[in-house]
Amino acid sequence: MFTIDNNIEERDVQPIIRLALENFADLANKVVRPSSSTGFLCKAILSAEIGAYLQDILTGYYGNLGGSIIVARNLEANILGFTLGMESSSADHCGISYAAVQKDSRKQGILRAMLHPFQQRYQTIDLSCHPKTVSIYQALGFRPYGRQAVQIAMRWGAPKPQGIMPTINVESFESVRVAHATAYRDVPQKDWNSLVNARDTRIREIMKFLGGQLPIQHLSITD
Repeated sequence: MFTIDNNIEERDVQPIIRLALENFADLANKVVRPSSSTGFLCKAILSAEIGAYLQDILTGYYGNLGGSIIVARNLEANILGFTLGMESSSADHCGISYAAVQKDSRKQGILRAMLHPFQQRYQTIDLSCHPKTVSIYQALGFRPYGRQAVQIAMRWGAPKPQGIMPTINVESFESVRVAHATAYRDVPQKDWNSLVNARDTRIREIMKFLGGQLPIQHLSITD
């Protein structure tokens, strides 16, 4: 059993971030392996970004950017899943920035239930996802239309041009600056080279997949 709501409190922020970090290899728009030497850097960026958007939703700290959060809870009110969305400059269009469901709570309709409020509110919803989760979003009515870095861009609803999504630049955050400095100091060059090779391989795989779905002239490519 689970419930869906959009009323988070400060006490919900860390459980949401923890859930995101448990799934960081799938959520990050980078090729990353959970056990890799650069994983901590991706985690620092992901944690800072989600934390900032949640603070803006709670307090308007960054100017009320138009973010919204839907969470799934169990009967004890613990977080089972979350979906973080951002309204674009077009009021009938939004993007899903991040979505995750606890591993032992999957295949219960939680993601579908969390997306439903967005589908009721907006005509068009965009997101990008790890290639292995494409089929999950396809089952929820999303269709691939391009590549966004090393993820597959997908859209639900009316095929219309994207509006501009507000963003928070977390590169200047202390936690992110420290993680960058540590990574550049301690991560061996061979590991950086491995990431570049893995990125190139992922992009080739994505383009091969998309080439079987859409004519190349209709693809949207963003790096």
